[in-house]
Amino acid sequence: MKKLLSPILKSTFVLSLFLQCPYAHESLDLSGNDDFTDNDLQSLLGLKSLNLTFNEEISDNGVKNLTDLESLNLTGNEKISDEGIKALVNLKELTLAYNRMVTDEGIQNLPNLLLLNLWDNAKITDNAIKRLVTLSTLCLNGCSLVTDEGVKSMAALKILSLMGNETITDDGVKGLTNLIALNLGYNNSITNTGVMGLTNLTTLDLTNNNSITDDALKNLTKLTTITR
Repeated sequence: MKKLLSPILKSTFVLSLFLQCPYAHESLDLSGNDDFTDNDLQSLLGLKSLNLTFNEEISDNGVKNLTDLESLNLTGNEKISDEGIKALVNLKELTLAYNRMVTDEGIQNLPNLLLLNLWDNAKITDNAIKRLVTLSTLCLNGCSLVTDEGVKSMAALKILSLMGNETITDDGVKGLTNLIALNLGYNNSITNTGVMGLTNLTTLDLTNNNSITDDALKNLTKLTTITR
């Protein structure tokens, strides 16, 4: 996959490269870039991955027809709303970290999502999470609106990050028996009761964690990596 790091390139130059062979480049990084416009983006056929982290130029009009997108990063983005992403049904990876624009309406009907990053997200709730049954990776670091009710039935989850999360409790995680990686760094909401039955875990992060003890770890016989 070819990738263009557009913050160091003017939009006219980047666009000319794409128009010469619009399917040759599948990944575009516009993080913090103010030169690229909606009109430029609409001309880029075949984009699979797009990074709009802290981008202040691209709006819903620029992305809503990019239906081939499989990965979209909207970290800290204040321009893209539900209207821009709700039709991107081929998305497999979506990052909404520090995002205050996209709500449940925007993501609840994205049937192919495998990875969702909600680090410090204050918009997405249980109502949307419960509908994303295909998720295999979920980041809820510092996320306050997703509760046990949202995650406890997500049987497909393989990787779950709850660093600094004070909302999810034992009741939310104890049934996620397919988990292979769990981050409980800076987390004191999950106790031995929540993890001792997660016998498929191979990776466990307990950085600054005072709740999980050896009584739980002795049951996790597949663990190969423990971070303290």
